[in-house]
Amino acid sequence: LATAKASALAAPGSALGEAESYYASLKMVKERIAFDEGLPFQLVWFDSLMNNQPVAATSTELELSSVLFDVAVLHQSRAFAFASSSVVDELRNAAKSYQAAAGFFSLLSKSPPSIPEVPVDLRADALSMLQVAMLADAQMVFLRVVELSKMQEGVIAKVAMGCVELMEKTAGWARAVKGSRVSEVLGVKARLLRGYYAALANSYQAMACEKSHNMAEQLGRIAAAQTEVYNTRKMMESPGMDSIKGSSFATDLAEKLAKMSDEYKRRKNLAEKENDSIYLVVPMTDAPPIEARVSVKPADAKAAVAEFKADEKVQAAFSIFVPREITGATREYATLVEELVDGEVSKLTRASKPLESAVQAAAGKEAQQQPPSSTPSKPSAADQQAFQDVLRAVQTGGLPHLKNKVSEVGAMAKETHTLLTSIHEALAKEEAEDARLRQMNPSVGRPVSRQVAAVYQQTVERIRGELGRAEQSDRFVSNTVSVDAAPMLETLDSAAVDLRSVDPNITDPVPAASPQQNMAGLQEGIMLLKERDAIVLDLQKTKSDDFPDAKEIPSGAAQKEYFDKRLNKNYGDLQLKSTALLGKFAPAERTLSGALNAAPVAAPAGGRAAKTERLQKLSEASRKFIELDGFLSQGMEFYSREQDVLKTLQKDVDGFVQARTMEAAQLGIAGMDVQGQQYGGYGAPPPPGGQPGGGYPAYPPYNPGGAPPQGGPPPYNSQYGGQPPSQQPGYGYPPGGGNQPPRY
Repeated sequence: LATAKASALAAPGSALGEAESYYASLKMVKERIAFDEGLPFQLVWFDSLMNNQPVAATSTELELSSVLFDVAVLHQSRAFAFASSSVVDELRNAAKSYQAAAGFFSLLSKSPPSIPEVPVDLRADALSMLQVAMLADAQMVFLRVVELSKMQEGVIAKVAMGCVELMEKTAGWARAVKGSRVSEVLGVKARLLRGYYAALANSYQAMACEKSHNMAEQLGRIAAAQTEVYNTRKMMESPGMDSIKGSSFATDLAEKLAKMSDEYKRRKNLAEKENDSIYLVVPMTDAPPIEARVSVKPADAKAAVAEFKADEKVQAAFSIFVPREITGATREYATLVEELVDGEVSKLTRASKPLESAVQAAAGKEAQQQPPSSTPSKPSAADQQAFQDVLRAVQTGGLPHLKNKVSEVGAMAKETHTLLTSIHEALAKEEAEDARLRQMNPSVGRPVSRQVAAVYQQTVERIRGELGRAEQSDRFVSNTVSVDAAPMLETLDSAAVDLRSVDPNITDPVPAASPQQNMAGLQEGIMLLKERDAIVLDLQKTKSDDFPDAKEIPSGAAQKEYFDKRLNKNYGDLQLKSTALLGKFAPAERTLSGALNAAPVAAPAGGRAAKTERLQKLSEASRKFIELDGFLSQGMEFYSREQDVLKTLQKDVDGFVQARTMEAAQLGIAGMDVQGQQYGGYGAPPPPGGQPGGGYPAYPPYNPGGAPPQGGPPPYNSQYGGQPPSQQPGYGYPPGGGNQPPRY
């Protein structure tokens, strides 16, 4: 046995067959030799969810469960080796291996080892978490299969939503496994990937709408994808993400989300242009939920275990021992025990399944809730406009969007100043060189630099003044965004704003259950599931120890009475507990599901009047957002045009300096008199009483309205007014691309 175990653990990459053989060997020995007091030596394993803490025991139950756990992990490792392939057959095999791993974790969760202290990674909740995580990996691989198979976009969207559903369940189970760093990291990754796949599902559904010319839903789906990407990127920046910062997972996912952001923004702009010229529809803001199609399930691990073959040397050594359950009466009793225990476990599992699903949803569900049924109302035109302003501000990105834009304006200002400084230094250097030449030869026959370069100097000083005034505008807008208007703009955070609660087209929803009600229902559900697991564990433990001596079993009619009494003695109390528990599952599930399925937003007091009041408060913030967004767009346009002027000016100055340098060289050699010469267009004097020559137009800086009268910029007079372009927060990722999102 020791040799078989060493072989199974020697090479994890190719040890699946050896691990299966060791499991079958140990099981064979256990069936033939009674270890009533445990093994005469300790078996040591390491808890994979608790930083590999050693777990030592003399129980064959722990050994068997640990080996089966490793069999599941080896299937997962085999799957991971091909999960990033672009070959459909390899991806299908990877999905099968993930489902095999899920099957073994599922089998273990239904029959945990009968030992006093079960390691964390062999607890039912941890095994359920790992089972769902393997299914999530399998679903992600299957999504790649349907993408490479070029199936219809609507089908791919459903498969992507299947990934979302499994990520939510994984996150829920990860929260339930307390005290494990591994489960904490797994939960973080699952929540982030939930957002990634929700965006992908909406993206594919938008493409399906594009083919069916459903422009309203197409725009709504792209906006929904943008929101998912924005929220996921924001989540990655939160303090709760410290466990993955700097990891390859975080880096890869950030790159994918950035690509999605750019792609969805491009697609949104194209769709809006098409809508403005052809369809003229209002984007859908309450698109129906996408059906989740989960295409994977745990493999039949019980059948797989039955095929495990024991090591030949072990078979030969222990074949002389007769299995304990072979004798007629003992075998008959063991069959009765098997039927009783399996029946009770099956009843508990079936009856608790709906409650288990509700507990998972309550613990980990973060998806968008179903929109409440409502009757369209007739809002005023003012409320409609106010809501459109709020919708625009929230979907554009609110305060983070403005802060990013402030940074962009600052970067453009810095680049503009750098260009101006470079031109000024070139002119100053040429003037100094001209002065040096005149000092060496006072009678040099050419115009003074300051005279011929006057047009350039005037343009430099004019632009310097424009940039100085623009700098005041920059400070004013930046201070407004970061300080003065920040509290108001923070109310536009997409994670905090429930647009349905202020949409004038939707009636107030039915009040939802309070957080206290949700928490109470969740805690009750968790306690009932723990009670179920305890009963199952007691049944399994009692069964594993219940081997009557064949000599004490009577024959004939007395045998049935003996069996009945023994079964009642060993299992009667557990059956009573099981029966009592069965009656509690359904009411608890109804309570928790009722809280979960209630309207996502409690109906506020005051009805439409209160809704209008909330809408007006958000509308005030959105108007300030639109105003500041417009100012920043004007600033970006101002600096862009100034840079165009400066680049033209720099080219001319470079030519002027080069011409003067060549002229100085000629004067030094031949002593030529070139007084009054023009320099190939460089240095033309300014026209009398007019703008500076040389083709350098003046651009008044943007001057945001509402600036303080003293020390601030003058009243708004920018020639670059008009509506700022729509700039939604980030978005898309070319569907069907070769790059895969990071795995667990």
